[in-house]
Amino acid sequence: MTESSALTALRPERSVLVVIDVQTAFRPAIDGFERVVERSRRMVRGARALEIPIVVTEQYPEGLGATVPEIADVLPPDTPRLPKTAFAAGRAAGFHLAGREQVLLVGIEAHVCVQATALDLLRQGLLVHVLTDAVGSRSVEDRAAGLGRVSAAGAVLGTTESALLELLGDARAPQFKTIQELIR
Repeated sequence: MTESSALTALRPERSVLVVIDVQTAFRPAIDGFERVVERSRRMVRGARALEIPIVVTEQYPEGLGATVPEIADVLPPDTPRLPKTAFAAGRAAGFHLAGREQVLLVGIEAHVCVQATALDLLRQGLLVHVLTDAVGSRSVEDRAAGLGRVSAAGAVLGTTESALLELLGDARAPQFKTIQELIR
């Protein structure tokens, strides 16, 4: 990670949230799945409050099911769910970041699709933040390996709370109460 990417402040007008493959079939398999869902839901609600675009992908939805209802229910109504078979989310047809260069990643699995997405975006010169409390894998070891790899490659590791408060910027912001409720 370069010093400049770690020090660059997140700004809503420069950011996009990418929700990667938080699908029904993963529920019994992912270590800490309910935490990943709850924190991903928190980020979706926070992104909406801060008017940050949201991109959602689904890995082979015919076999792995749709995005879990806890997240689908809080997405803006016009948010497409992009089906994909490639591991990197950016390779899904229709994937675009709305011209934003700060990418917040949440989802499944940390060592596969989250890692592949982060590495692809870093190669494109984008600033990538992986929100560690909102990513999961089947095993603790796989999650740790994925987070270690993306961090070594230059992604910034953070949490949903730190990202939301950094994006908010000031307790006097009009969205403060909304964000405060989300992180309680």
